[in-house]
Amino acid sequence: MNCLSFNKHVFCEKPLGKSEQEITDCFKFANARNLKLLVAYQKRFDKNYSKLYELIKDKNINNIYLTTRDHPLPPLDYLKTSNGIVEDMISHDIDIANLYMNFEIPEKVIAFTYTKNEKLKEINEIEGIEVMMHYKNGQIVNLSGSRDSKHGYDQRVEVFGDFGMYKLDNEVDNTISYFDKNGLKNSKMNYSFTERYNDAYLKELDYFYKMI
Repeated sequence: MNCLSFNKHVFCEKPLGKSEQEITDCFKFANARNLKLLVAYQKRFDKNYSKLYELIKDKNINNIYLTTRDHPLPPLDYLKTSNGIVEDMISHDIDIANLYMNFEIPEKVIAFTYTKNEKLKEINEIEGIEVMMHYKNGQIVNLSGSRDSKHGYDQRVEVFGDFGMYKLDNEVDNTISYFDKNGLKNSKMNYSFTERYNDAYLKELDYFYKMI
């Protein structure tokens, strides 16, 4: 708000505010001054997530499955200030779900959580979460999240409908597979968000520049 009051365009990390009212006030203030206010949701700018949107935006969707599993486990000092798995992680997939569902508001939302990691229990942090959102025409969107994915940084989407299925898979360091008598070996998945979304962060900044 201070930057906007000095007539500066603002590109802000999420969350923009602590309440719906604070966020609404920010956008009203920016609009009144004809200033640009962009909130950072980098998946919108990832080439795969945006390409999938272009492929499905005019199709009849039945189900969407969005997976976000963190790896490695973030530092506990960070988790203590992150405001929890929903605001920190799942909000990105909620943003993508909103985009893919043309910003329709779900009629019902249910969520289930678990925490087995004792260190996470001590700081009251959710380790794993499953969210199901149900829409008026019967569509169901499932969000699956974890703070401590043992198999790697897992970012996937599956979209089902009368057209079949679209699948957005994890990005890996390279696409070379190695076969021998012991089986198959593939490259590992990108290490974490700094690798997986490096290009998306640059596109965010470029988009902000073009907005201005």
